[in-house]
Amino acid sequence: MLQSNAPTAVSFPLIRSIRSFLAAQNYWAILAVVLLVVAIRLPIDYVRFMTTTDNDFGTHIYYALDLLAGRPIPSFTMAHPLWQVMLIGVLWLTRGRVGFWESGMIFQVLSSVAAALIVYFWYGSLPGRPSPWKRAFWAVTLVLIAPVILPPLLDGAYYFGYIGLANYHNPTVHVLRPFALLMFIFANEVIADRHLESERPRHSPWLILASAVVIVLATLLKPNYTIVLLPALGLMVLYRLVKRQSIDWWLLIFGLGLPAVAVLSGQFLMTYMIGDEPEGGILFRPFAVASRMSGFLPLKFLLSVFFPLVVTGAFFRRVVNDRPLIFAWLGFAIGAAQFYLLSENASRMYHGNFLWGAQTGLFILFVVTIRFLLKQEYDFKSLLRREQWIQYSAYLPHILGGIAYYAFCLLTPHYG
Repeated sequence: MLQSNAPTAVSFPLIRSIRSFLAAQNYWAILAVVLLVVAIRLPIDYVRFMTTTDNDFGTHIYYALDLLAGRPIPSFTMAHPLWQVMLIGVLWLTRGRVGFWESGMIFQVLSSVAAALIVYFWYGSLPGRPSPWKRAFWAVTLVLIAPVILPPLLDGAYYFGYIGLANYHNPTVHVLRPFALLMFIFANEVIADRHLESERPRHSPWLILASAVVIVLATLLKPNYTIVLLPALGLMVLYRLVKRQSIDWWLLIFGLGLPAVAVLSGQFLMTYMIGDEPEGGILFRPFAVASRMSGFLPLKFLLSVFFPLVVTGAFFRRVVNDRPLIFAWLGFAIGAAQFYLLSENASRMYHGNFLWGAQTGLFILFVVTIRFLLKQEYDFKSLLRREQWIQYSAYLPHILGGIAYYAFCLLTPHYG
């Protein structure tokens, strides 16, 4: 009996879907995003890695060298060693041809490219499919933006006291960005609205597995956004339970909750219970760490969130009905609260490690705010001129701040 080699009913729609997706892309816009992001990041990352500057890169690289040689490294680094493992992996794959400094620089550039492409394609999934070049503009500028910087009027600091966006001194928080974007997208699917009340939210096992892998890798890279996302998602789930709205429990439990809690529990034990600083821990000390960075915290906070704050105020009635933007604001608020209210005990008290969750949460907030604006353009066909003026005029100071901070870090050895 002859056997048919025709594609199955399951695989054929998938192949057709992939082909239609590829055919619909504007590859010139995609190429422009990649080339512009590389052109922005490569010079600054080369300077920060390959010349003598004030940064955390060297410390993390020396930890990788110690790990490779079998020497002990601090427990707080061993608790999230993915960046060091990636460096060692590149060294092994290239048989020593690409060293730690070079691969670290490459990771910075590639993570920016990955984050920009995720933003570009995520915006493309909106109803009405915003134009490729508009999506490219937002995706590229998100790589560069910084808080609205006013050093002549304040204390001369370009970084300290703000909740930063662009980061040119810490490797793991920057590489975390594409992972954080995917984590937010997966978490947003848990609480996604359904068109029919009888329609149960159900995602494939492969998507649940992908979500679990992403959150494990992200937490092993840097746990800060995980400890921001989980409580924000918990509050969103609680709200939907009260409102009797649908929740994808399989994705929530097996794609996000259990993997994150498992990794975070091990990290907490390793860092604070059985590590090399057993007296360490987490303290409630409002503004103890943040106040050492600057004396202008309220103003610098407002300058950090200027764009999403203006957009939220201008479109408030629509924002309160936009689930992703509410979710992003909630995550950022939790990250900011952790930064301003908590500190670590013992020797790392003033390292400001809770700032990383606030920074990543702010980046996600910017991404989702722009997505909200693109959605308004479709829902209301065209925004009023006043509304268009508001969104671009509020975003421009962040671009100018990003250019100023970029030049500062390119031309000086400092980052603050």
